[in-house]
Amino acid sequence: MKYLTAIALVLVIACTPTTEQIEPVEQDLASEPDVVIDMVARNWEFKPSEVRVKNGDLVRINVRSEDAGHGLAIEGYDQSVKFDAGGSATLEFVADKSGEFRLYCNVFCGQGHREMAGKLIVE
Repeated sequence: MKYLTAIALVLVIACTPTTEQIEPVEQDLASEPDVVIDMVARNWEFKPSEVRVKNGDLVRINVRSEDAGHGLAIEGYDQSVKFDAGGSATLEFVADKSGEFRLYCNVFCGQGHREMAGKLIVE
């Protein structure tokens, strides 16, 4: 009988409503990008191979492979990702340096690997 009384007491305590307010949880969401580029990587090119943005833009580049494992790196921006065949990756950065910057594949992908490059133009 003591056992049933203890269970009843626990149920009463657990089911008693409180007057305490529950504060909403703030989520730390990243800002929406100013520019979104969907890029395809395939032997031995990026499409598009030229990306043009404005200084200060928050840029998101979604890149996916159509054939082999590749990567995407941006000289001067310390940005680099790698992805498997058929896979994808995302680079997100603030374009805070004006000029032209080389985009290139940073995963050896075969005979034309050295030619797999493009350009980021920040105006």
